[in-house]
Amino acid sequence: MCKNNSKYLRIFINMDLKNVFPLFAVFFLLGFQQVISTSPTTSDDHGEFGQLLAYNLDLKEMIQILKQKDLDRELENKELRGILHHSTDNGQLSKAVEDLRSTIVQQNIHLANIDDFITNTVSMQKIANENLLKNALNEEKQVEEKVRSQILIENLKRKIQHLEENLENIQRKSAKDQDECIAEQNNLRNKIEEILRDKKEERGKGKTRQTQMETKLKGELENLKENLANQKTNLEKAMNDLESKNKKLEEYQTKENNYNNKIIDFKSEIASLKEKFEKSQDQLADSNHLVKRHSLQLNQTEKNLIECLEKIPKTGCKSLSSGIHKIEIPRLDPFSALCNGDIEDGGWIVIHNRYNGSLDFNKTWTEYRNGFGDLKGEFFIGLENLHRITHSQIYELYVELGYFDGRFQFTSYDSFRIGNKNTNYALESLGEFRGTALNRMPYNLNQPFSTFDHENDQMPDNCAGKHGPWWHKDCGWIRLNAKYFKSEVVNCSSMSLGNCISLKSARMLIRPK
Repeated sequence: MCKNNSKYLRIFINMDLKNVFPLFAVFFLLGFQQVISTSPTTSDDHGEFGQLLAYNLDLKEMIQILKQKDLDRELENKELRGILHHSTDNGQLSKAVEDLRSTIVQQNIHLANIDDFITNTVSMQKIANENLLKNALNEEKQVEEKVRSQILIENLKRKIQHLEENLENIQRKSAKDQDECIAEQNNLRNKIEEILRDKKEERGKGKTRQTQMETKLKGELENLKENLANQKTNLEKAMNDLESKNKKLEEYQTKENNYNNKIIDFKSEIASLKEKFEKSQDQLADSNHLVKRHSLQLNQTEKNLIECLEKIPKTGCKSLSSGIHKIEIPRLDPFSALCNGDIEDGGWIVIHNRYNGSLDFNKTWTEYRNGFGDLKGEFFIGLENLHRITHSQIYELYVELGYFDGRFQFTSYDSFRIGNKNTNYALESLGEFRGTALNRMPYNLNQPFSTFDHENDQMPDNCAGKHGPWWHKDCGWIRLNAKYFKSEVVNCSSMSLGNCISLKSARMLIRPK
């Protein structure tokens, strides 16, 4: 609205001054009424206040323009007076000048009235502006008060939460005896007094909040009283239990005295028994002499029997038919073994047997040490057993190889022996070779045994993992524990010897020389 009034003022200034003054007065009256009626209240925003200031500036600008035009009129009047002074013959011109003078006087009076009106209007607007500024400042103060109140409320909430946490901690830390309960009660009272002091300092900031806090504190005090009452009840129960336990302790002490009396009686009986025992010990000493004499005789008899048993020959599988038999080996307990009585006059103990691939021979070190499989099928006798057997006397080794085309080959050595676990069951001896197959085993002489999980070969690769467990030096030649194929293949990872043609069967047998 203020912008529209400014536009109308600029239009009126360009009109003739005689026609402008009446309209100008009406315009200012109406404009002032509108400004007063639409002046901002405490709830208006700052945009309306800015428009009012702009309107005041436009109004002052218009007043300056009107004053300038008034000065221009006075200059024109002076020129007219000069003309009249030189031209006195024209009566009509004199009358017009007089009329013009009266009109100018009236216009000056109107202009003065308008100037007073404008001055009053500006002063009233200044007052209105000051009121607006005061209202704006009051609003800002109210907002600041609200912010302060909100901050105080948040602080009180945090303090209340802190108090609640303290009270929970106090409840969890209730003491077990009466002295601790009294000490805890004193601490709680001190805390409550501090809280009350803090709340008294904050009373001036709000009576309503103080009343609420006092109510909460009273409730907390009631809860504390209840907790203390419960603790007293628990203490009373504990005291009652303690009295009952004291009674039981007295009963136990009475029983203990009775037991002590019985123990004294037992001690007297033990003393009498001791006397009898000493007498019997003397008799027992005489008997011990007789027992020693007889035990010496028995020990001598036992030695004689052992010597006789050792002189009895233990022949293993000698003279036994092919099949499973219980045999005896010097310095070994009797055990079941698969004997072969068909190859070269018999007497062979089968230590290794593969013929159908039913058993995987890629076993662990522990399994090869202890032996695995079934004497009725595929098996290995075990490195520990093989060490003990070959160290009892000199043994021959016979290795039989069967091919898928029906051919058989063999290798034989006349002094086969392996070491103990400290040497990793190394291949210590083979002796002289004879046979129809390639003589490849001497290549492994003095090599420790290797499995995939206990590698002892001289190669960076795991030979046992690729070619099966054996006395490997490197990954070559003998692969009797490698993968079994059910038909003939040329594969160096198959069960084979020398060349890489897979075998159908492989047997290792030993017998005393």
